[in-house]
Amino acid sequence: MIGFLYPEICNQQGDRGYKDWLEVHQIETCEVEDQIVDNLTGLVVGDVSEQGAILLESKLENHWLGKSIAQGLTVLAIGRAAQVLSRHLGIEPQMNSYKSQYVSTVFKGEELFGYVNGFHDLDQLITETQIGKGRLISCALLGPVAVVNPWVEEYCFGIKTSARNDLVDHYKKLLAD
Repeated sequence: MIGFLYPEICNQQGDRGYKDWLEVHQIETCEVEDQIVDNLTGLVVGDVSEQGAILLESKLENHWLGKSIAQGLTVLAIGRAAQVLSRHLGIEPQMNSYKSQYVSTVFKGEELFGYVNGFHDLDQLITETQIGKGRLISCALLGPVAVVNPWVEEYCFGIKTSARNDLVDHYKKLLAD
């Protein structure tokens, strides 16, 4: 089951659209808030606004999430939420340039497409940090990134949904414009 952390807060770039996408493909999803959720195979933390970042930071203060990551949970955190979660876990987020543009980057030998908006290290738009038995994948690319880049959901969560070549081609065209 793929969880979506605080979907009312963490949805700045339409990351709930990925939840809908998974459900259409019969992948079980759930909303994750303050109570522990059993049987999570992965967790998505969507992008947040500036106010959402403050709220997310306060909600994470005594949250069970850090322990679950250490026990093996994989988390895909997007945009500003990735920065908040990284700091919460004691990881310095990668930031140095402000950009608002469509970009492509390479991660694990695969090309990724998306949109960046905010302070990010343009040489490291996606990073992976091992935390105990789990992983935090911090991604500056907005999209939703796993819909635009089909291989990401398999890499992060071990699932595969339908091909979406038209969408990938659309992002490639946006980069060229």
